[in-house]
Amino acid sequence: TVFDGRIEEAIRRCRVPVVITGQDIEGFPCICHDDFHAVKDLTTLLIARGRRKIVMISAPEEDIAAGRNRRCGAEAALREAGLDIPLPIETSTFEAKGGKTAMQNLLARHPDLDAVVCATDTMAMGALCALREAGRNVPGDVSIVGVGDSWVDNVSIPGLTTAHFFFRQCGEEAAKLLLELIDEGKDAGRVRQTRLQYMIVERGSV
Repeated sequence: TVFDGRIEEAIRRCRVPVVITGQDIEGFPCICHDDFHAVKDLTTLLIARGRRKIVMISAPEEDIAAGRNRRCGAEAALREAGLDIPLPIETSTFEAKGGKTAMQNLLARHPDLDAVVCATDTMAMGALCALREAGRNVPGDVSIVGVGDSWVDNVSIPGLTTAHFFFRQCGEEAAKLLLELIDEGKDAGRVRQTRLQYMIVERGSV
């Protein structure tokens, strides 16, 4: 999901209309999720439940949506609550194994942590495993949240509190916009950008 200069140049040279989904890239038609506010709301929920020693398992910073925007959302919530900045962060791959390793590293550096914000649900599954192996009870000792509302959130123990993104709507809106661009010509509406809503889904991990 990293949108680098090579991809941008390839799209600019493209002779057909292109709509980007999942990333908010300036100068291109995009249908994206509100990553910033979703994670800000999740972090605010943790704070409202009394959590103060919050850490984050983040996606790589090069990923604007899952990395930078979600990190900024968590930091904004901490800042508004008057809590410490910078936020302790461990960067992870998008696999559960990466989330587990990141959680182990955070436990070693911050053994008194009481909440974890994960950039994705998959990372959160790995983090849950690491917390269980470390003897930490969720949510008794540590609360944890993710992003994405994947199917596994309903079967994990405990169920994962997360942000639900409307992926089907994202595809539908992208298809509609693409058809409009085809009808209107390549350059029509090039900077049209739509940011979709989200929904916080509370389960047993907070």
